[in-house]
Amino acid sequence: MNAWAGKILVVDLTTRESTCVPTGDYSNTWLGGKGIDLALLLAAECWQADPFSPENRLVFGTGPLTGTLAPAASRVHVGARSPATGLCGSSNIGGQFGPELKYAGYDHLVIKGAASEPVVLVIDDDSVKIQPAQELWGLGVSKTEAALAAHYGSDFRFFIIGPGGENQVRFAGIRSGTFNSASRTGMGAVMGSKNLKAIAVQGSKAISVAQPERFYDVCQRARREILESPCYENMLNVPKMLRGSTHTGYFSYGNKESIVTPIEETISKAEDFLAAHRVGKAACFSCPLRCQDVFEVPGSGRLGMQCDPRVEFNYMTQVDDPTFAWRAYVICQEVGLDTTSIANVLGFVNEALKAGDLSWEQLTKDVNVSGKDRAELFLALITAIAERKGIGDLLAEGVARAGKELGPSFEQRAMHRDGLELAVPEPRTHLGLALAYSVSERGDYLSGFPIFEMVGGEAGRAMAADAFGDGQIANNAADRQTLTDKEHVQTYMENMAATADMLGVCRWMTPTNGAPIKEDTLAELLTEAVGETYTGDDLWSYASRCRKAFFEFDGNCRREKEKQLLPERLFQPVSSDEGQVAGINKKDLIATISRYKKVRGL
Repeated sequence: MNAWAGKILVVDLTTRESTCVPTGDYSNTWLGGKGIDLALLLAAECWQADPFSPENRLVFGTGPLTGTLAPAASRVHVGARSPATGLCGSSNIGGQFGPELKYAGYDHLVIKGAASEPVVLVIDDDSVKIQPAQELWGLGVSKTEAALAAHYGSDFRFFIIGPGGENQVRFAGIRSGTFNSASRTGMGAVMGSKNLKAIAVQGSKAISVAQPERFYDVCQRARREILESPCYENMLNVPKMLRGSTHTGYFSYGNKESIVTPIEETISKAEDFLAAHRVGKAACFSCPLRCQDVFEVPGSGRLGMQCDPRVEFNYMTQVDDPTFAWRAYVICQEVGLDTTSIANVLGFVNEALKAGDLSWEQLTKDVNVSGKDRAELFLALITAIAERKGIGDLLAEGVARAGKELGPSFEQRAMHRDGLELAVPEPRTHLGLALAYSVSERGDYLSGFPIFEMVGGEAGRAMAADAFGDGQIANNAADRQTLTDKEHVQTYMENMAATADMLGVCRWMTPTNGAPIKEDTLAELLTEAVGETYTGDDLWSYASRCRKAFFEFDGNCRREKEKQLLPERLFQPVSSDEGQVAGINKKDLIATISRYKKVRGL
């Protein structure tokens, strides 16, 4: 096969056996990446499996463009039944692992069963071995990676879980390299339930493309378009972009308690800290965007960071010290926890602590913290959650389950959708986010990110006009205070995101991030790589099929999506710098969800 490696590797950790399935059995219907992953989970009826049982499968999927010269062709989709939501878990990761898996000869990797003791799965071209890893169990991510590289060689690429995954924290992620993480929906916890500490892969095989010269020309044209776009400039100056978003009320403060723009001194302090320690930019395989800022802070080594962690920890905990945010981020990377969920959990704790509903003594029992400093408490709680010590054992279940256990007042404070903690972007000031959160395939907003209203103004309208034409939909798409026509925005963004996820390229080079590479260019890349004609409409059909597969999986989990709206707090008025902001109109949101389902054919 051109573009595809041609095989799906299936590894049974219980029997310690591996087999292969032809990718062609699935690619005509599901294309690749997220699409084939969903098909594999549906075929195995994973909706019937407890997320932590051996019957649940953990699937990793590259796309037909992964590992090629296409821009940002690094991505791997990760799926399983989620321990956070009980629905179809979905995460995505860049770096170097995906291309290496393709070079080893595999498009997808399926992990079934569970090992009886900690193991490492080692894939070296046609050699597939399950090796003992008892000495690695309990180690953080960086020490694990150093040990694996020393043992297997620096040419191997790794997927690794930290203590959070080992202890099945419901929002544990999977780490790879210095910069990359499949963070959301608890895929690291599923990996830990299988006693799989790490996956190591090395490959030496080539990926063929049907029309090398024409493929190269389309790749180069796409790269030029990216480098000449405003999106590229934004990636070079992320603090400026975040500052602008903060002043439009895009971020909530505390546990969705208010929409208060932090004072100028706080913003400047964070920018100064990051500028003092920023040492460069980094990129995933074949990516011109270089979205990772690289920082080197004494005592914590060198790490890359994207957008949200810069604001999540400070805003959601109401601790304004940028050093605290950095330390929290570093701990999360080392223990392998989703920063968004952790920041939300800490915001949940902070509100209860302020209200007197959780005492300092309750929070610090069996947790290693000295003094009465909130920042130090929160840092200690991250480690306690990863190790399931003290109250960390309950918080490791996530805010939905912790709130239910602690009582009604705590349930009201639990800011989640279907068990997945909400992120810092604010749906009361940006109503497209309200729809995105409500119909999301996994519980957050990223699968339908309404970037047009985040940008807003004439710039946002121009971006929307490029997608929808110069008309009323474009006007409403850029208006953050209306739900009118947002069903079209949601559908468009979902299709674009799903197309990228199926092809194995990063969404951030597409309009989901304000970048210029749309479905027609992606279809050109696929056409020249595969040697068969694809159009943008063809990719949209695959994307729609993929979206409906999520609804099928979740329907089989006996969950009714339309009845699970956002937390009640978000439908109530909230304070902001400009006075009271109305809550989301529930009737309008339900009507918009209905229009969305009609557009989707659901």
